[in-house]
Parts: sequence; C-alpha cells; structure tokens
Amino acid sequence: QVDALNELALLYARVDYQKSKEYFNLSLSKSMELSYCHGWAKSLQVEALAVFFNNDHKGYIELREESARKAIECKDWKLACENYESIAYVYVTLWQDYSESLEYYFKALQLYEQHFPEGEVYRPMLGIAKVYIVQNDFDRAHEYLEKAKTLIHDNDEGGLQILYENQGDFEFAKGRYDEAELFFQKALASYKKSNAIGGMMFCYVDLANVYRETKNYEAALKCGQEALNLGENYKQYDRARLYGSESLGKTYLALSDLKKAKEYFQETVSIASKLNMIAELKEGYKALAKISEETQNFKEALHYQQLHTAFSDSVMNKKKARQIIRLEVQLDTEIREK
Repeated sequence: QVDALNELALLYARVDYQKSKEYFNLSLSKSMELSYCHGWAKSLQVEALAVFFNNDHKGYIELREESARKAIECKDWKLACENYESIAYVYVTLWQDYSESLEYYFKALQLYEQHFPEGEVYRPMLGIAKVYIVQNDFDRAHEYLEKAKTLIHDNDEGGLQILYENQGDFEFAKGRYDEAELFFQKALASYKKSNAIGGMMFCYVDLANVYRETKNYEAALKCGQEALNLGENYKQYDRARLYGSESLGKTYLALSDLKKAKEYFQETVSIASKLNMIAELKEGYKALAKISEETQNFKEALHYQQLHTAFSDSVMNKKKARQIIRLEVQLDTEIREK
C-alpha cells in the first residue's frame, strides 16, 4: 500500500502539487505507523520532487537530505545515492555552488564504492565531470568522463543520455562546436525515444548555444523556441520556462533585435528573481543593461548595471564566506587531531 501511494504521489509530483501531497502524506504516515524504513525514505524523496516542481528549491534540498539519512539508516544505498546526486545537481545547475556540488557527488560515489559497487557508480562520476567542465578543469573532467564511460552498458539508455550530454558540454567548453552538436543530437534522439521532456528541453538549449556560437541564428531560435514550448509542459514549475526564455533572449541580442531580446530577458529575470537564481539574475541584468545602453536609455542602463553588480558581489561574497567556513573547519579539525 505504501509503495502504491508513493507511485501515485510520484505520478502527480510534476503537475499537481496538492494531489501529490495528498498521496505522499498518506504514504509517510503509513510508513511511520509500520516502521517501514524504505517506504519512509521513499515518501520523503517523492515529497522532495513535488516541492521542487512547486518552485521550493530550499525545501527540496532539506527533504532530499532527510530522505538520504533515512535511506542510510535502512541501508538502502541506491536511494541514498540518488538523493545525494540530486542535491549536487541543484547546487551546480541552480546556484553554481561548485564546492557543495562536488561534496555531494563524492558522498554518493563513496557510498556506491563502499556499499553498492554493483550499482550505477558512473552517475556521480558523470556529475563530478560536469562540475569540472563548468570550472574549465578539463583534465579532471576528461578523467571522470572516461571512468564513467567504461561502466555504462550499451543498453543503459539513461546512462548513455547523461554521458552524451556531458560529452557535448565538454566539447562545447573546448570550442569544438561540430563535435558538441553531434553529442547533443545523440542525447536529444535518446531523450525523444524515452519521451523525457526535461532532457529534451535542456538538449534544445544546448543546441541553441552551439548554433548561436556558429552564427546559425535561425537554428538557434528554433531550438530556443522548442525548449520554451517543452517548458510549458510544467505549468506549475517556473524554472522550466526560464531556460527557453534566456536562450531566445541571447539569440535575439546576437541578432540586434533589441525589442525581442529585452522581452525575453525581462521574463528571465522575473522567474530567476522568484526562484532566487543568482547566476541567471546576474547575467540577465547584464544583458538588460547592454540593451538599454544600445537604445540610449542610460538611466535604465545604470539601474540594470547596478543590479548586475549587486548580484555579482553577492556571488563573490557567498564564495568567500564558504571558503572562510571551510578553512575554519579545517583548522579546528587539525587542532583536535593534535
């Protein structure tokens, strides 16, 4: 009964938060009554997913942490690893917090290697590679990509999808756009085959980036629009629309269609502000400042530039604060060990 309730909650998680909540609350209550550890951990995981698609990313992290702790308690290593990987993914993609992201990916990798070596060990490896790619640490990114590649079987569609995407990211970051396009197209074809809307959406954004860099603006616009259309599938989840809007804004800006570029970037910062996505706010305000300057609206340009600077400083201050905390913890540990 608990497992069935969790499945029903999962079914509604992306599209109807209240309906999903009804089922995961029943599942959690029943799991606690029965002391059914796996069902308890799974209920928290499904609740996290529903909260995520209801635009509460902080709540998502907290519930994933709670689910991971419960999963470890009942030695459900696969579920614990899934939670750590999902937390890591949010840190790298939403908040660009690379140190936190790596910490959780390595936690997942350690659990796999120590307790579940027959599991999908390649998944945290691909996540680690992703973080190193966005940091332009290509040697370590390549190392983890190659390790993961040897562990993915030809019939593992999910593993291949992530691998192709990461290989595309790697080639794009290196400026090898033809190779990047090939990998993104392979990932897109695989996502289409399994009707994975989220994966398709991100592949279209990736392809739009490639086409924009190679000045194929018609193809870039088409891919950006495809991403935006797919985002409409998640009516309650604002972030799904952000990436298509941002992609179209970048392409229209490259085409010097300032009116349309401004329209899409305003939509981007509106969503990013609601979801506290600092990196997107920083880049969105930078683009809006440039558009306002080019249209000789200097007062508005100054306003947007000030917002861009404020969010840039916010990112730097958060990084510095984390570095200080880590150094303090490291020093405290060394003193205790002595």
